[in-house]
Formats: sequence, C-alpha cells, structure tokens
Amino acid sequence: MDGLPDYIDEDDDGDNVLTINEGINLTDLSLSQDTDGDGTPDYLDNDDDDDGIPTIQEDLNRDLSPANDRLLVGTDLQPYYLINSTEMASPAIDTFRPHEYSSTANLDISIEDLTATSDSREIIIAFYEFGTFVRTVTTTITPNFVP
Repeated sequence: MDGLPDYIDEDDDGDNVLTINEGINLTDLSLSQDTDGDGTPDYLDNDDDDDGIPTIQEDLNRDLSPANDRLLVGTDLQPYYLINSTEMASPAIDTFRPHEYSSTANLDISIEDLTATSDSREIIIAFYEFGTFVRTVTTTITPNFVP
C-alpha cells in the first residue's frame, strides 16, 4: 500500500495499476475481478496473479505502469502482471506513479437582517447576498516508496 487514503488514491493497492483498470465493480464489490482466486480482489491485491512477484515488479519496461506490459498468450495479448511467471523488472521498481486529485470548495456568503446606522438614518436590509466563491485545487502527490 502507498499510504494514501483510498478516496483520493487512484491505485488502492499501491501496485501502480490504476484501480479503475483492475476490474472493480462499484455496484457489488464481491463481483470485482480476482485473477488468482485468493479472495482478495485485484484492486486490493498487490500480487494479482499470485506468482510470488508483486505486481509493481512486473513492470518490465519500468515506466511505472505494469498495465501496458503485455505478452502474447495464444492469440491474445495479456497484461504481463496477470500471467503467472517469474520474470520481473530489473532493477526493482522503487517508485510509485504520481497521483492527482482535485477538490472544489464552494462558499456562499449572505447576511440576514443587516442594519446600517448613521447619525440620522437607518438602513435595514432583510437579506443581502454577497455571492458564491468557488475554489478548485488540483494536487499531485507521489507517495514515498517503502519496500
């Protein structure tokens, strides 16, 4: 795991394969892909094919995306990290891919029963709306790798 809370994490199990690409079923998590049948869905399993090599280390081209390393099996190109094999990246991968998330804050400012007084006048405003202020922040973070 990479230490990021899952609600902002694009890669819940820290294997450098995005959660959205690991067969997650958001309506019924029990139907999510579990390649090795070990009871842990791929999006939470750091060794998706149970070959003893962590998925992050099956990134043979070392570009921090094991999902684009493919091997021809029969007539199909299969993601290498889902094929039970002993080949792994060399040297070992020691970096997580950068994660990016955005958050938006909306602030509505209004005042009820506003009274402004001067020496001879009083102005009463039942409701005054200053407006809505919106701020969007995009954050990119690369978690520290802990072997």
